[in-house]
Amino acid sequence: CLCDTTITESRVFKEMPNSVAEVLTKLTIGWYDTDAYDSGSYSGAILGGNGVTAYLAASTGAYDTETVFEVMDDYGRLHRFKNTKEHVRVKGASQYAFRNAPSFMSVL
Repeated sequence: CLCDTTITESRVFKEMPNSVAEVLTKLTIGWYDTDAYDSGSYSGAILGGNGVTAYLAASTGAYDTETVFEVMDDYGRLHRFKNTKEHVRVKGASQYAFRNAPSFMSVL
């Protein structure tokens, strides 16, 4: 079906998360290393003391949808997540919705 849709984006955390587990459970959109952006795009690392590192967008300086969280899982793998969740809804039939539409195309 070719349906009209709307996408809403919202912030997940409004402050530093309590734990690595909370980040791994609640955030699902992976993101890029903040060093890949122009100098000054992100603030320096904010260390939570709980294994969570936050990078705030320099333009806002707040925990918003542009914030990137970095955590290491129990297997030593580094993860970076965008502080956002997205919902895609079908216009005219809001009961049809899903989160974080997958993309299988490389951005490189």
